[in-house]
This record gives sequence, C-alpha cells and structure tokens, in this order.
Amino acid sequence: MEAEKPLPKVPLLKLREDLQFTYQSYGNRPCYLLVDPVNEHYYQIGEAEYALLHCLNGETSLEQAITYPDAEQLSLEQAMQIQQWLIFSQLAYVESEKGWQLLHPKTGLSQKLAQHSNLLFLKLPLGSPDAVLGKLLPYFRWLYTPYFWLLWFAVCGSGLYQLVSQHERVISASSQIFALHNAFWLFIAWVLIKTVHEISHGLVCKYYGGYVHQAGLFFILFAPIGGYVNATASWKFTSKWQRIHVSAAGMFIELFLAGIAAWVWTYTDTGIANYLSYNVILLASVATLLFNANPLMRFDGYYILIDLLNIPNLYGAGQRYIRYLNRRYLQGRVETPLMATPVKLLIIKIYGLAAWVWRWLIVIGISIAAMYLWAGAGVILAAIACISWFIVPLARFFTGLLKDPQRGQVLRHLSLVLGGLALGLSLLFSQVFWAQQLRVPAVFDYAQAAIIHNESAGFVKKVAVQAGDYVQAGQLLIELENTELQAETRDIEIQIAIHEAKRQKYFKEQAFGKYQEELEKLNELENKFREKAKQVQGLILVAPVAGYVIAERLRELPDAYLKRGTELLTIADPHQLEIKLSIPQQDIEAFRARVGVEVQLFRSAVPLQALAAQLVKINPSASQEIIHPALTATAGGEIPVKAKPQQEESGATGELNQAEQPSRYEYLEPRFVGVVNVLDSAVLEKVRAGETAQVVLSSPPQSLWSLFSVAIQRYVQRLMDQNAGS
Repeated sequence: MEAEKPLPKVPLLKLREDLQFTYQSYGNRPCYLLVDPVNEHYYQIGEAEYALLHCLNGETSLEQAITYPDAEQLSLEQAMQIQQWLIFSQLAYVESEKGWQLLHPKTGLSQKLAQHSNLLFLKLPLGSPDAVLGKLLPYFRWLYTPYFWLLWFAVCGSGLYQLVSQHERVISASSQIFALHNAFWLFIAWVLIKTVHEISHGLVCKYYGGYVHQAGLFFILFAPIGGYVNATASWKFTSKWQRIHVSAAGMFIELFLAGIAAWVWTYTDTGIANYLSYNVILLASVATLLFNANPLMRFDGYYILIDLLNIPNLYGAGQRYIRYLNRRYLQGRVETPLMATPVKLLIIKIYGLAAWVWRWLIVIGISIAAMYLWAGAGVILAAIACISWFIVPLARFFTGLLKDPQRGQVLRHLSLVLGGLALGLSLLFSQVFWAQQLRVPAVFDYAQAAIIHNESAGFVKKVAVQAGDYVQAGQLLIELENTELQAETRDIEIQIAIHEAKRQKYFKEQAFGKYQEELEKLNELENKFREKAKQVQGLILVAPVAGYVIAERLRELPDAYLKRGTELLTIADPHQLEIKLSIPQQDIEAFRARVGVEVQLFRSAVPLQALAAQLVKINPSASQEIIHPALTATAGGEIPVKAKPQQEESGATGELNQAEQPSRYEYLEPRFVGVVNVLDSAVLEKVRAGETAQVVLSSPPQSLWSLFSVAIQRYVQRLMDQNAGS
C-alpha cells in the first residue's frame, strides 16, 4: 500500500494593508471585489476566500485559518492554491529571515517558454486615457440618454432592412472582401471601428464614475489588430446593469456605425465611400458578433454573460471542472466534485467544455496563421507556442508524477484510458466511412468562341463591325495600318529585284563566285520578305468563324495604337454558354466516375443557391494551360499560377496589357478540364461569360483514415506548390 503524500511546509502570510475590499452581490451569491491600488488590478473572490484572507495577519497559519467560520468551506489544498496566488500576485507578505517581504514570482523554464509564446499576443501600453476621456465625456454624454436608444434602434433596424432587401448584392460583394485592392480600405475600416469601440468602453466607464487606468495597442502575430482600454474599474460598480453597459458599449456603438454604413453602401456606387462602408458593415456587425460578443473568449460577451448569470468567475469555475475531469477520469484519482446548485453546475460544465474546445481551436488557428503569414519566423513562433502549450505541460505533468506516491496507480489508469482511446480511434478511422464532398472551380464561357487578337502592331485604320453584329467567316473585322512596316516590306521587295538582276547578270557572265553570293543574299531577303508580308497580312483581321461580335470598346479603337497580341473582340453566340471546370489530379477519378451524373453548381454571385447540373465530359489528358483567367489567383480566383519558363528566360519587352497576361502564366501543376450543363437552361440567361462558380459532387464512401491521409497529402502538396510559385 502506497504511503500518503506528505503535506509541504506552509509559510506564514500577512495580507497587505492597502488592499481594498468592496462587497458585491451576484443574485443570491455574495462576493467581494479585491482592489490592488498599486498595480491597478481587480479580483473577485467569494465569501470563503474573503474570510480566509482576513485571517492572514502574520500569526495565523493556513491550517488554523481554514477552521474559522466561513473559511472552513475550503480544503487545505484549496487554501494552498490561494496562498500561491497571493504570493504570485504580490498581495501578501511572506515571512523570511529578512522579515516580511513581497516575493517576486519564480520564473522557471516552463514559465519562460510560456512568456515567449505570448509573442503571438502582445499588448503595448500607452498610458492612462482617463484625462482625455474626461474632456470628451461632456460632448458625448447624449449617447447615453433614452433618446439615443430610440435613434439606435431606428438606424440599426432600417440598416438591417436595407441589407436584407438587397441580400444578393450583399453576398456578391462579400467575394471581394479579401481582394488585394480592398486591403487598404479593410485596414482603414478596422482601425476606425476598433478605435471607436475602445473609446466607447472608456466613456461609459467614466459616465458611471469609473477610472480608466490604461489604454494601448493589441498585436497578434506582430500585426496591430486594434486598441484596448482597461475598464476593469467597472467591477466596482454595484449595479450589474452599469457593468453590462460598460461591457456592451463597444459593440453597441459598432452596430450603430454598421447601420449608418448600410445606408451609405446602399445609395453609393463603386468608389471610396462604397468600399469603406461595406467593410464597416462586415467588421462592425459580423466580426464583432463572432469575437467581441463570443462569451467563450474573455472579451465583452463573457463579462456580460457572467453578470446575467450571476456567476462572477465562470471561466475559472469551468477550468476547475476541466481539471477535475482530467484528474478523476484520465488519471484515476479520487477527486471532490464541484459543489454548486444543479442549474449552476450544468452551466459551469457546458461552459468549461465549450471554452476549452474553443481555446484550442484559437491556439491552433493562430499557430497556422503564424506559419503562413511570417514564413520562417512564423514557424519559429509556432514551434515556441507548441512547446509551451503542449510539450511543457506534459513535461511538467510527468516530472510531478515521478515524485507522486500514487504514480503507479495513475500510470496504470492512464495506460488503460489511452489504450482504450487508441483502440476506439483505430476502429473509428478504419470502420467508419464518409462520402466526401469535392469542390472544384468553374467558369461560364462562350461555347465554340473565337477570340480575335491582332498579329501585328499598328494604328487602327478601320473598324468594319459593331458589337452585336452577325458576321460570316472571312468577313472583314478590323483593318490596321503600320506605314513603317509597309515601307520596310516595299524596301525589301525592291532589294530582292535588284539582287535578282545581279544574280542573272553574274550567271550569264559565268562569274559563279559572285553568283553564289547573290543567291545567298536573295534567300536571306526572301525569308525577311515572307516574315514582313505575314505581318502586313496580320494588319487585316477577318472573322475565322461565323457568329456574333462580342466587344465592349470597339468605338474607342479608331486611330488607336495596338500592341501585337491585343485581345480585340470575341466571335461567338452570347446565348450559348458552357460551364468549364478545372479539376485537380487527385480528384479526377471521383469526377470520372460521375460523368453523366447530376452535380450541384453554386454561382459565385449567388453562393447559397444550388443549381442542378450534369457532368457531361472530361478531357482525357491534363494540361497546365489556363482555361480562363477568371479562375487564376492573379485575377482573384483560387487556382495558383506561375510564369511560363520561356517567359522567365526570355523576358517581356514593352508593357503588356491585361489581355496578354493569361498567356504568360500556367497552372502550377496539370489540371483536367470538364464540362457541365445546367439542367435549367433559363439560368444561362442570367449569367455572363467570365462569371465563376463552384461545382460540388459527393465522392464514393471512403474510410476516415483514407480521407485523413488524402487531406495531409494535399496540405503538403499545397505547401510545395506555394514554394514553387514563390
């Protein structure tokens, strides 16, 4: 039988005399607010903790203190945890050989690594804004009157109505939110919104008589994502509705800005005001509700929730429940469960589990973002975070386990749990099958279209057609003029005649040496003439096929100078569109098995509406040729591209226009081209060539292990493609 673990020696503590305690009540549960005036920190403690702290007078030990009324609810282990918190937070003096001292918290290897991991989350204090907020408050006090509440509801309600009534336009515009041209306006909108958000917190805190100790900038991955205001002085307010008002003030004003922006966006066309207002709408509504209002993160929504539920330390209680689950079920120890009313206990359990899952999702997401955004430095940051969040806790656990008298029992129970978990996961991954949904990009394009480029540079002399005209094969479209090219051609023609006469002369005189020289010059001149004649012929553009002329700028062409290879118009039937999809090699077998089967089509303009379509055919071989520039990353699509090798070697002379760009690029890897037909032909009347879409089909059922393996392979391949593209 293993010996009981001996209790460590507990030093005497003496509470600091300058600490301030304020009685508060959360529903039927009284508590105290502990204020550290030196460090400007605030803590909420229960009645039992309050009773324990007031026993710490330098003469009473922890063992004695927990026998006093109210403090007797605490166990010695809980009292020792409170003792460590008091020492670490420098709230109590510790008896030592030099007298009563405030100890600096020890920083071991794990703590140092944890501090380095905070490089991902940095705060830059800029001092106290209390004086500035005090000067601003008289000008904004009207924001906290009932009249403004009425105005708030009117603006937000009408703005929401505008967005709902134009939901298709809203969804369509969202596809450009992360486009490169919108990055500047997105940043401006973010800075504007977060500045107003934090100022609003501070103003409301001042409105109720609080003091704002600190403000500053908050960084994630070294990128400024906004400011912060320390409004924890609101914890001293006895009214929970005042505390809720302080917590909700930032979101409240952001939604008001979103309502105003909705009106601006509705009644403006493309431009600065339109871009900026749309960014404000998304950031001040969707982003705010997802993050600031999310109670699983210790932001505004969390503090509102704990006041509404009357559970002041919900996050801490939830973490204690997670630790209880770990020690009770993972390690097999005998643990005392949390004590609370059934309803409160249920809330703590649900919140603790949800916050634990959400925290790990955020940690993993931030680590992945660090690797993508900061390349090599990001990998180092992510590695430090992985060490501090994963490896250090495990090392701390096993180091402590070596000194634990119950280590044999814990290791046996842990082995059984982990073995059962491994067996369950192996069965899950091998025996559970899933039909995966595959998505590939697609584009609406003209069926059997002929794109007309000029083969020779020159000035436009004549435009023989107009947009919408029907032309026959061989009909004149555009005539260009290049006097320099035409003069060079005539000059070469004259030189050919001269050298031909000399050749005949030397032949008659039997001067075969000179005859051979002239013959070589003639061959060279004739080659030049054929090349120049072809360029002259390229000045006359005719229709290669019959169809309708599709062009937007034909009226601007007369007398304009065109570089060689400029895309001028398209000859096709605008009512005959086909949908081409670009299929990656790893998905080709799944798509080939579905030829002739119905698939789903989602237009980018209306991404929530599924259209029934049929997969008609797939080209037998893959190619790196781009089927349409709208699908490429250079045009806002999702397929990465790279410059063609010959372009990299030879380079480009002169400035290339936008129409020339696709020919300079190719896919990073070969892709297959497929064609689908929309079953409802009326849909084609609502789209235009160049509009993108997504084609979705369900693959044959595969085991979870197979899907996981494929996902890892695709991830590694994507990283390799990105490195190759860069």
